[in-house]
Amino acid sequence: MRETATIRQLDAFIELARVQGFEIRYELLGGSGGGICRIKGKPCLFLDVSCGPAEQLEMIENCLQIKHP
Repeated sequence: MRETATIRQLDAFIELARVQGFEIRYELLGGSGGGICRIKGKPCLFLDVSCGPAEQLEMIENCLQIKHP
C-alpha cells in the first residue's frame, strides 16, 4: 500500500515539473537517479528507470527542491 502512495506522489511531482516547463525523459542511467539540465535552453528532468519509485521520488524532490512539512 505504501508503494502505491509513493507512485501517486511521484506522478504528482512529475506533473508539477511539467507545469513548471520541464521536459521529462525516462532513461536507463544505471542507478544514478537522474537529474536536471538544459537542452537547447529548455529545462529537462531525467528519471533513471533502473531506480525504483522511492528513489525516483527522492531524486525529483531534490532536483525541484520540494520541501515537506
